[in-house]
Amino acid sequence: MRWSSLVFSCTFSIFLAGCHSPSAPSGEPLDSFPNLQTNSKATILNGIIVHEAGGLTIARAYLSNANGNLLPAGNTVAGGDTVCLNLVVAQGWIAENGQVALGARQSIVTGQGEPVLSSPDLFNGTKVGESQAGHVQLKAVITQPRSDTQSYLVRYRVWDKNGTGDVRGSYRLHLAASSEE
Repeated sequence: MRWSSLVFSCTFSIFLAGCHSPSAPSGEPLDSFPNLQTNSKATILNGIIVHEAGGLTIARAYLSNANGNLLPAGNTVAGGDTVCLNLVVAQGWIAENGQVALGARQSIVTGQGEPVLSSPDLFNGTKVGESQAGHVQLKAVITQPRSDTQSYLVRYRVWDKNGTGDVRGSYRLHLAASSEE
């Protein structure tokens, strides 16, 4: 059995560079909310589940590729393609001295429920201006697809470290059949 290699990164807005922190995850495990339903009134594409709590609300949620182009509704990509979860925040960040402190995590399991990867807090210690926190983008890349599955479930959580705002959910990702098979 061959495990997938996945790369996570995160960005604030489109212009901020990716980051990854080796710190320990914070909060409950991402698999502790497997049956969440969307409670958001946001414009949501790509079958993304968006569950809002604590006053943090999303205006739009969608998947794109690394160039910013929308992913087709089937969420099918080739191995090695970057998939970006885009969360456009409507309101709810609590800023201190004009800065927002947020946390974000992602985990990926196969279509059969086997864990592939779980990230620590991707924004560990990073603070940004309020306007930059208006567009949170979480990236995932499947660099070595598994031969036994073409389907993955990506779970995410984004939260406000200065308040109780929290957005969590998931989306399905499907890999296109490889021409090498």
